[in-house]
Parts: sequence; structure tokens; C-alpha cells
Amino acid sequence: MAGKKLVCVDSDGCAFDSMEEKHRKCFGPQVLTVWPLEERKEEVLESWARVNLYSGTRAVNRFIGLALVLKDLGEKDWETIWDWTERAPALSNDVLKKEEEDPALKRALEWSLAVNRAIAQMPLSDPFPGAKEALIRASKEADIVVVSSTNPAALKMEWEQAGLTPYVTRIMSQQDGPKKGCIAKMLAEGYAKEDTIMLGDAPGDKQAAEENGVHFYPICPRREAEDWEVFEKTVFPLFAAGEYGGEAEERYIRGFTERFA
Repeated sequence: MAGKKLVCVDSDGCAFDSMEEKHRKCFGPQVLTVWPLEERKEEVLESWARVNLYSGTRAVNRFIGLALVLKDLGEKDWETIWDWTERAPALSNDVLKKEEEDPALKRALEWSLAVNRAIAQMPLSDPFPGAKEALIRASKEADIVVVSSTNPAALKMEWEQAGLTPYVTRIMSQQDGPKKGCIAKMLAEGYAKEDTIMLGDAPGDKQAAEENGVHFYPICPRREAEDWEVFEKTVFPLFAAGEYGGEAEERYIRGFTERFA
């Protein structure tokens, strides 16, 4: 892949306007169907939103987010689930199914499957304004790879419905491992670090890029359309020309980091 440009892009909350709806209508509410916390409903939903949408752990893998919320709520299951996230080869339902004999992990799987069923009932989300056009343009000069912690079935449906799969080289999901590992796999296939950029809306996306030594461009929450326009018209041309980096890159990252300080 020498000389070939690679654009890695997150899906929920970055390319697609789906994150708020999924967390508020699916992830958080399904906690109440598995754990006896109905009397603390508002607290549960507030904790879920704070951990998974409005803090440095925004867009973290669902099982890590679950453990952090259960810890916040004082539920003992959090420790077992957290320990599993630390040792599991991939944080996915398929891996978790192998260990569901443990009551806490069985509940985590029950919750995760319920979340998937709830998401399947939702209308498919559209890309943010400007995202589709920017990715189509970028695909003419670079390979586009989706790097997401979302379940693979939901990802495939959204990208197909949006008409974007013809422009995508690969879709990597939670079953492929953490985002850091997904980017590393692409680099191992021959893409150069200086020719690779990660687009994301969460601190974890930035960290995955930094730990692999590749470029990062943020799609900031609540200004997604503006950031996609800047990517298409300014950042991608710089990146394609090998000129995105240094102060230019830091300027975009600085404003993003301040949002999660």
C-alpha cells in the first residue's frame, strides 16, 4: 500500500447522526429491563448520557460504558463486567456468549442483545450533512475504512442504506477489536502512518489515532456539518497533498480537546 492514502472513519456520532438517539432510546433504557433500577430511572438515564455522550468516555465500547454506569450507580456487577473487558480478545456479543455462565456476564449479554433488538426497531439514521459528499470525494484519492465499536449488522445496514458501501474498502466493527487495534491492522497491511488519518467524534478516537502515530481530524458534537465541510474543502486536500500535520492539525485538535476537558 506504499503511497496509498487511508481515511479511517468512525460511524455513530461521526459519519451518522445516530449516537444521541441510540443512547437515549436504546442503550440507557435497556439497563432498566435487566437490573432492578426502575425506581432510579432518571438517575440511570442521566448517568448513561453523562458517561457515554458528554464526557471523555464518549463513544466508548458498550460494555465498558455499561460497567462505568453500573459502577456510578453502585451496582456490584460492574466489577465482573469490567474485568471481562480487560481480558476479552474482542468486546462483542459473540465473545461474551462463551462466558455467560457467570450471572453478571449473563446479564450484560442479555442487556446487549436487548439493545440490538431496540436499535433494529429504530429507523435507520442518515449521514450528517456533508459527510456523504466528503467521503465520496475522498474515496477518489484514498481508501475509506469504517472503524467503529458498533455491532456489525447495524453498521452494514446504515452504510448500505446511505449508498456509501461502494465507496468503502472495509467496515470494521466491535467484532474486529478496539479501534486502536483496527487501525494497527490496516497499518500492518502496508499503509504508512503519515498517509493515514482517523476521523472521529470522541476522545477515544483521538487516542486510537495517537497510539498508532497517525493523523486525526475531529468531527465535533453539535457542529458536525461544519466540520465535514471543512474536511472536504480544506483538511482532505491538505492530507492528500501530504501537508496535514503540525500546527494545522493541532489547531483542529485543540478545540476538540477543550470540549471534553
